Amino acid sequence: MKLIDLLAKEVRASANYNSNVQVAPSVILWIDKQRHWESALPLLQAAMPELIVLGDYAPKQKTGPAIWIKCVVDGALSEIELPTDRTPIVYLPGIERRDLRAIATCPEALMPLAELQYRGSWWIYNNSRRRFARSSRLLSRTSFSTRNIACWLLSSLATSRPTPPLSEVKKAFTVQSRPELL
Repeated sequence: MKLIDLLAKEVRASANYNSNVQVAPSVILWIDKQRHWESALPLLQAAMPELIVLGDYAPKQKTGPAIWIKCVVDGALSEIELPTDRTPIVYLPGIERRDLRAIATCPEALMPLAELQYRGSWWIYNNSRRRFARSSRLLSRTSFSTRNIACWLLSSLATSRPTPPLSEVKKAFTVQSRPELL
């Protein structure tokens, strides 16, 4: 399995829900205030055909303004086809959760997306219940996993940060905490 596949699996898992007490989320909101993942968008969109991006109108790249995204998510635009077996993922570069949470102060350009938070889910890193960022403490001495390493390494590649050899990464995360690697 490739690193990008592990990341896609992690993001898609945000749509998991308990059908006994919930309805399926209609969208996964992926916020990225500091735009860590923006440079990897072509790679991400190739791996996740359900990924839609907030930005300038470019429908062939599945990118557009908030109102366009809402129409795509709701299936109102026939020219944009998303996989029917997957929950749409909306990548929001430069946006943080609180930009959408406070609807009264939400920027007008984002208002069409504000209601999606109530019928969707956020991509949140499961162990810490905080959104995933490359600077998050993803791993500790007891939480080493291939998935965590994959997400961390992929974010390194996306941000052009130097990536140490995998053997050094494994040692750092299984033996001791090394914040300088994050």
